[in-house]
Parts: sequence; structure tokens; C-alpha cells
Amino acid sequence: MKILLRFNAPKVNLVAGSASPQTVSLTVDGTPQPPVTIDGSRLYSLYSGSRGEHVLRVKVPKAGLSAYTFTFG
Repeated sequence: MKILLRFNAPKVNLVAGSASPQTVSLTVDGTPQPPVTIDGSRLYSLYSGSRGEHVLRVKVPKAGLSAYTFTFG
């Protein structure tokens, strides 16, 4: 599964949870970002960079991830 998000902010967070830990891979504007391991329900930082319009792609490796909301800074 993939999540595609167009945003205009210097920071992106995701409130998410997973019954078992799983590591999601991320790109912003096609550039790989450090992977994030979702382990339990909480706020996860996905991107911190320059302000402007960007495209975030989140690749979820397996079923079981619950993505609730994105927040921006």
C-alpha cells in the first residue's frame, strides 16, 4: 500500500499505529528519507525540511497499519 500526500509545510507528522512493528519507507519529491518504524499508536515525525510545496510518498510494507491523521508544522 502507498500513501501519496501533496503538502506545503516544512514539517509533516503522522498519527498512526500498528499491532506489530513495521518500517515504512518515505520519499519527498522523489528523494529517499530516513525510514520510520511504526510501533504502537502515537505521533511519528515523517519529514523536516524546507518550506514549500512537496510530494510525500509513504510505502507501507504489509497490512496492519492504521493511519489516522497528518499534522503539519
